[in-house]
Amino acid sequence: MKPKISTIERDISILLREKYKGKQSQAFWKDVALLMKGELLDYVIGWRPFLGNKIDLEFRPLIPRDETEFWVEKILADLPQGKELFILDVFCGSGCIGIAALKKLKKAKVIFADLDPFCLMQTAKNIKLNKIGLSRATIKQSDILEDLEGGFDYIFANPPYIPEIFAKDVQDSVLRHESGSFLFGGKDGLRYIRKLLTQAKKHLKPGGKLFCEFDSRTAKALRVLLKKEGYKAEICKDQFKKPRYFIASYK
Repeated sequence: MKPKISTIERDISILLREKYKGKQSQAFWKDVALLMKGELLDYVIGWRPFLGNKIDLEFRPLIPRDETEFWVEKILADLPQGKELFILDVFCGSGCIGIAALKKLKKAKVIFADLDPFCLMQTAKNIKLNKIGLSRATIKQSDILEDLEGGFDYIFANPPYIPEIFAKDVQDSVLRHESGSFLFGGKDGLRYIRKLLTQAKKHLKPGGKLFCEFDSRTAKALRVLLKKEGYKAEICKDQFKKPRYFIASYK
């Protein structure tokens, strides 16, 4: 029976393979020291794959999660491939969701929106890195949808959603190295989703849909909120069989 490999040993092995192509150097050992201090592997490597795209993390946006990659892939597979679509990636962070949409949906155009200027810089870098034509991608600073105009066929959202009352359950390394403003959605985890649902009503085209990630522990309260706001919605599970995202339409 093989001995178990510790998390830090695994991360060092991945770092050596992905960033240094198997060659140890002074820079490699400096990065190992960062890992030993609790720095997150993806920030040390500097990028993370997302549905076949390279997502740079220079400006330290929220690191894309496997759960997000899972549901975005499922949604994109079901969207019309040859149709002109107008899509919004709000709370865009690194831009990973909108970039995946542009790669999959060849006639789509995406507006990337975020309030954080560093996220907007990160998105711009990733659009260029993944060779997205500038005629298909627009970046806008916006407080959720407040500063946007026009209607969208689809809105993708991955807002901060961890309830603050569960902060103790978040890994110490995540709390130390990822911005809390990207993680926490108020006391009940629904602060930003509540605003999103209110604002999205006037931006969804007839037949349009809103796709949004949320904390599984808020599923019951979210169902009540969606109904209160007048949405017809389906709560969907991630690869771990936990409620993770919803698909909603308004009237």
